[in-house]
Amino acid sequence: MNARTAVIDLGIYSREAAVLAAAAFQRQAKFSFQARGPLLKVTLRPLPDAAGLPRGTDLLGEYLNEVLGQDLRLSLVKQNSRILQLLSAQAFSSAHGAGHAARPRTREKHHRNPGGTK
Repeated sequence: MNARTAVIDLGIYSREAAVLAAAAFQRQAKFSFQARGPLLKVTLRPLPDAAGLPRGTDLLGEYLNEVLGQDLRLSLVKQNSRILQLLSAQAFSSAHGAGHAARPRTREKHHRNPGGTK
């Protein structure tokens, strides 16, 4: 199979998404990246007997679809990170508070002896 090339607009998709997508296909192809301003040129060279792919699979198309999926995941993580931080803080706070409530009190109580006898 011959090398195929795609150009990714970094104003639309993140470089991280392009690299993560390539990692997903590391058993099927070798990738090289070349940045040119706001564009990222990706060259894909299929490996012999690309593992796990049916014959005739458009590997470049599958890769670009994965770039889209990775970019969406990264966007969702960024958008939801504040909510996740708040939920985590609340969970840790609740767990910490529950640990204190479950401990027995160690403070001794002093009682007065009203009759003065021991």
